[in-house]
Amino acid sequence: MTEPIINRFGDIVAVRYGDNEGLWDPQAPIRIAAFVLGFNVEEHTTALNERAFDVVHPIREFWRPELEVADIEVSDQKAGVKIIVGLGDWVGRTKNGHLRAFTNNKIVEGSFPLSHEKPPLSFERELETLINKHSKENDSNTPDYILANYLSGVLNVFNITVNARDKWQGKA
Repeated sequence: MTEPIINRFGDIVAVRYGDNEGLWDPQAPIRIAAFVLGFNVEEHTTALNERAFDVVHPIREFWRPELEVADIEVSDQKAGVKIIVGLGDWVGRTKNGHLRAFTNNKIVEGSFPLSHEKPPLSFERELETLINKHSKENDSNTPDYILANYLSGVLNVFNITVNARDKWQGKA
């Protein structure tokens, strides 16, 4: 990503967690920390590196950036609360200085100038949508994104296994 996404939602200034499309970007947690701490999110600051983990913490159970899952907990030290932010969400600062997380819903899309083209969904995101559409998450009471992550992993392991078998059999 070349420029961080910074926009206004009414009186709220917000920065997006992720790249332009809300997907994983290794600099995203640092950008959020910079925003929370009041630094310019477009500049690298050594003071920020020392303080970033005071306000941004990865959530281990939901930390798989390679699968576009990288939730963080953001500490609003002014309000004394913590907010959970997922990839694609926006972190905003209200007029009174408090932080708020916004999901990228229709209201937000109408307020922020996002690209007109929707990026193609990843296999896992399409699988998640399909699982949700058919309510397949209900039987196990497991969120659809966890099931999609699992099924994608099973397919990857299957492909590795088939390729190893083919190599063992001398097939190309």
